[in-house]
Amino acid sequence: MLYLSRFDVEPEESLYVRRWIAEKHLPDLLAAGFLTAASYEEINGSGHTADIYEIPHIEIFKTPAYRATGSDADDPERPRALAAMTNRSNTTYHVRAEHGDMEAGGNPEVVTLIQFEAASPGGQDTEFVTHLQQACVSAMDSFPGLLERVRVCERSGNHPDYPSDQPNWLIMLEWNKCPRGEDSTDLARNFHSAAEQLGFISGWSSRVLARARVQIAEASL
Repeated sequence: MLYLSRFDVEPEESLYVRRWIAEKHLPDLLAAGFLTAASYEEINGSGHTADIYEIPHIEIFKTPAYRATGSDADDPERPRALAAMTNRSNTTYHVRAEHGDMEAGGNPEVVTLIQFEAASPGGQDTEFVTHLQQACVSAMDSFPGLLERVRVCERSGNHPDYPSDQPNWLIMLEWNKCPRGEDSTDLARNFHSAAEQLGFISGWSSRVLARARVQIAEASL
């Protein structure tokens, strides 16, 4: 499963928050059983951040090891870091389709996150996913050596403490370096065209984010 934590950071607290994420929060989550963990910031300097994780199952949020990571006594810097975050959302996704390097690590250098709501006609859910998977193949073929993997994900369950109001579909493009702006935009348009052929699409958004500049913890798999 993918777990996406999104938020904005107040500029004056940006360095403090990013250091806390890199040096405390991500290592704690990896120790609690998360498979991968990395933090990204939008390349346009907006302050928008996305922490992207791979988790073995949604029940991990109920384990004692995970619950202990939210202790202010163990992590006295946590209250200040959380207070500096606005527009927070925590969303869990089931990967419905993917294409590319399946052995690639979970922490690419750059990601494009496309989120949207989709209301497909009754009985066409599988066809909808298959259609998007074909768009994944086309995207990978268009950028050999640059686009490493594409994943199509659907919301599945909720974090027990932070129910999400984010759109129910996510397409994550994983790049080994930052693509040209027009390339990312064109791919987003292609996925939009593929999605709307089989359903009503709303709430569409696309963001390009790069690995945060501070040192990021990674799992040893």
